Amino acid sequence: MIAFTRSRPFVAGVVLGLLTLTGVAGSSAAGAQAPDPAVSDTFNDRRIEFAPGTDNATRSGDVRPGVTDRWILRARAGQTMQVMVDSVEDDTVFAVFGPNRTVLGYVDSYTEDEETYWSGTLPADMDYAIEVTTVGPATHYQIKVAIDAAAWVPLGQLERLSFAPGTVSGRASAAALLGTADSWYLGARAGQFMTVDVTSLEANSTFDVFLPDGTPMTAPTERATWSGALPQNGDYRVEVRPTRGNTTYTISATITNGPGQSPPPTPAPQPASSTPSGQTNESGGTTSQVFFAAGSDHAQIVNSIAPGAEDHWILNAQEGQTLSVLMQSDLGFDITVTATDPFGEPLASGELEFDVLSLPASGNYDISVYNSSTIVGAYDLWIYIS
Repeated sequence: MIAFTRSRPFVAGVVLGLLTLTGVAGSSAAGAQAPDPAVSDTFNDRRIEFAPGTDNATRSGDVRPGVTDRWILRARAGQTMQVMVDSVEDDTVFAVFGPNRTVLGYVDSYTEDEETYWSGTLPADMDYAIEVTTVGPATHYQIKVAIDAAAWVPLGQLERLSFAPGTVSGRASAAALLGTADSWYLGARAGQFMTVDVTSLEANSTFDVFLPDGTPMTAPTERATWSGALPQNGDYRVEVRPTRGNTTYTISATITNGPGQSPPPTPAPQPASSTPSGQTNESGGTTSQVFFAAGSDHAQIVNSIAPGAEDHWILNAQEGQTLSVLMQSDLGFDITVTATDPFGEPLASGELEFDVLSLPASGNYDISVYNSSTIVGAYDLWIYIS
């Protein structure tokens, strides 16, 4: 299992639901009218209702490209609504809609502190819609909504616990407020073995472990350590929360192959399906097949690239495997990398480091590298399949 810490690009404009918006995090487009449909999205409607006696609710969901989750709740004119959305990959955006699809607010995930929060006074008695979508690959997210809240307690963090390339463990430090829970996600395979430790400065934290399908693996009691065999493929969630007051803690996790489990098979190299291997393409870049050395789970590519050129690295992978990509370059953010599935659909783009869990199909995947600068650049590209 390979995971990386991400660098977040700035997104100037995205398509959300039935409108195209340009803005920055925390900005409001109050009074704007939704234009004609810009894309053909699928909407997943859900209603939010608060528990009796409460002024807020927290929900979670999974959203993939081309789908918009629409959360609907009833509120009255003059009330104050607060909304916060956070996702594992920090690539969600959301908009709040009022009367006649008026856009009351729009927020993306590319803020300096990664918070995605909006607050506003509501203009009418009606059903309000909060629409959430992703500008990257499919992702898990949480949404919190409050109406005239006596006190606002933000969502806890949703983060992926990063493992350095070639290692089986990761470690991170964070802080959680009383009444919140941080969620750490780790991709793993069935049959592997995971150990989790959480330590806090004042011994005031505990955690639980959840299967990829959301089923708890731990009993409802306090703990500082846990170990267990993993029965499913996918993202496991470690939920860390304070037991008293606020907590500052460190989480560490190790994932190893279980007894008798063989390393994941290296995908058999196959020729590229479209452009012959090693040829120069129309952009002036190269298109080449990627081959893994026998017994290896990755390939390292060292190359230079002309301005405006795009290199395409083709590799064969199987449905359900994990693809991880790490890029280092002297061009910084002027060089971008994109992963495309066998059907030509982008899976991840614009980041120097990313991983894609559970590939959607078996076939040839295209890892493209693009130089948007005006100078020749050099780069090292690591591609992992597990």
